[in-house]
Amino acid sequence: MTNDMFKSKSDQLLDFCRSRGIFGTSDANQFGYTIYLNDASRYVRLWVKKKVMRKLTKYEMTQKGITSKQAYYEVVA
Repeated sequence: MTNDMFKSKSDQLLDFCRSRGIFGTSDANQFGYTIYLNDASRYVRLWVKKKVMRKLTKYEMTQKGITSKQAYYEVVA
């Protein structure tokens, strides 16, 4: 994924999350560090409050085969 220099860092992070579909907190943080964004998980939590994303429940995570204990999110809008 190429980074567009005219997009803000939060927009780049949102594009990354949309391209992944379902992603974990560590995925967002790791991508955030590559674009020098240290608070990527805070943006993800903000988008959950704004209903752009939603946090997967434990049941949904087991249904999708995710065994990690970190939080996983799915892009809704």
